Amino acid sequence: MLFSLICPKCLHKGKYNIAQLNEENDYWRLFCQNCNHELLVVSHSEREQIIQGLALTEKYVPDILNAYKNLDLDKDTSSKVEFGRVREKD
Repeated sequence: MLFSLICPKCLHKGKYNIAQLNEENDYWRLFCQNCNHELLVVSHSEREQIIQGLALTEKYVPDILNAYKNLDLDKDTSSKVEFGRVREKD
């Protein structure tokens, strides 16, 4: 799973993968692809939690496009929008 990070040093916007983390001094580190500035530092347990979270996210992606397909949107949702002030209770 790819994610984007912007380097605060050189402002390079890079695309990274969790597999690009390098093990160094008991931590996992991610460096800028352009200037080699350290972007991310995580412990072994944090890295495992990130990997588990990514796996769960990939496995249980909600089907947003089909989730509302069977709804009659004309009947089930309001098409009127009103603007105004909310009055505080006395």
